[in-house]
Amino acid sequence: MNIKKSARLKRFFRISITVLLMIAFCSCNIGVSIDSMLIPPLMSKEQSAVAEALTKTVGKNIRLKYPKSGTYRSAVTIADIDADSSPEAIVFYEFTDVNIADGSVRMNILDGSSTGEWTSIYDNAGPGRDIDRLIISSIGDSAAPVIAIGFILLSGIKTARIFSYGDRLTSADFTAEYASMFIADLDKNAQNELCIIRGNTVETDANLSLLSIRGGTIYEQYSVPLNPDATEFVNIASGNVAKNTPALFIDSLTEGELFTDIVYFNGQTMRNPMYLERSNLIASTRRPSGYLSADIDLDSIIEIPTLSLFPGYTSASIEPEYCVNWNILSNFSITKKIGSFYSPERGFAFLFPTRWDGIVTVKNDPLTNETVFLRYAAIPDEQNELMRIAVTPVSENLTSDGYIEAAKKDNFAYWVKIGEVDDALILTQTEISHNFYVL
Repeated sequence: MNIKKSARLKRFFRISITVLLMIAFCSCNIGVSIDSMLIPPLMSKEQSAVAEALTKTVGKNIRLKYPKSGTYRSAVTIADIDADSSPEAIVFYEFTDVNIADGSVRMNILDGSSTGEWTSIYDNAGPGRDIDRLIISSIGDSAAPVIAIGFILLSGIKTARIFSYGDRLTSADFTAEYASMFIADLDKNAQNELCIIRGNTVETDANLSLLSIRGGTIYEQYSVPLNPDATEFVNIASGNVAKNTPALFIDSLTEGELFTDIVYFNGQTMRNPMYLERSNLIASTRRPSGYLSADIDLDSIIEIPTLSLFPGYTSASIEPEYCVNWNILSNFSITKKIGSFYSPERGFAFLFPTRWDGIVTVKNDPLTNETVFLRYAAIPDEQNELMRIAVTPVSENLTSDGYIEAAKKDNFAYWVKIGEVDDALILTQTEISHNFYVL
């Protein structure tokens, strides 16, 4: 066998294994329950003191419960929740004694003293068996933060309870089922709002509610409709819809396809322009699952991906290659901003310069598993190879084969080889660096 061909085959097998590992890694459940881990997160000395004080109050037959998502991931969270400059602690746990265990997760609040002692001042059972997330933040004109807790019911439904703290007691001021819950300041009034996304139910269509506080009362400041056909909300990208206009891009799943809602403040109210009369903009965001909205070019403006076939392919092709177009909302239309080759499983995106649009096509080299970019021609032998990209373990060096290392992340290196043809479409190294993005 030709030595060079043998080397390329070896690299193909190594890259194939690498890609499989990347796919396995990307498929991991990031929201894995900490309860199932062999070793729970280590607590600080102060957190351990809180946990010890809790057992003195409720007994030792307990199991600490850890929020599965969000900023606060410990079973013991220490924060000043009453704005008095002294700490309190919020602890989630459940009883393990079969005589008293009821399957409910409980919340205990302990007050800290200047001597480092902790005293339990509140204990109550929540509606669920697990904690999705804990949010501690001021909203509206409230000086003290609210405590928003997402409970996971046995059915898997998530329900939010929002508490305000005062006089050493808490009360549930607001309760709602939700798909996602987070803090934002979308109306740019220097006051946070609690954002709650609700899915479709028999009673109501999907919507985004922004909750605020005025004069000590929690109220719904804005409510915006979302995709009425959504079965799941899979991604929320926070960025700008235009310069200095913050927005939420909410990707939802409908019958295996993704659609995107855009919510922003227009100076008077919150709006979602995707359902303006006679526009049906939501249909313009349709694409297969897995292609999530993102700030692909790092300019703070979120782009929405859609797919179109590269030149030379049809939907009937055995292995069609698709150009991923990144779109923005402009003048109330979904407008293409830039085209790209985008490969989530290989961990990179390459944005096309304008002169490549509609002219360059892509194929996979079956020998090396590399992505090859070509000037399209009806006759394959007349297609100029402009560039190819290889992904290897960081231990492998392709410099001697004429490749340039474009990027490196984790255990992978990304290599680019510029085509050896006289073609106006050949890119400079600067253009390649500017348009190559590692995910």
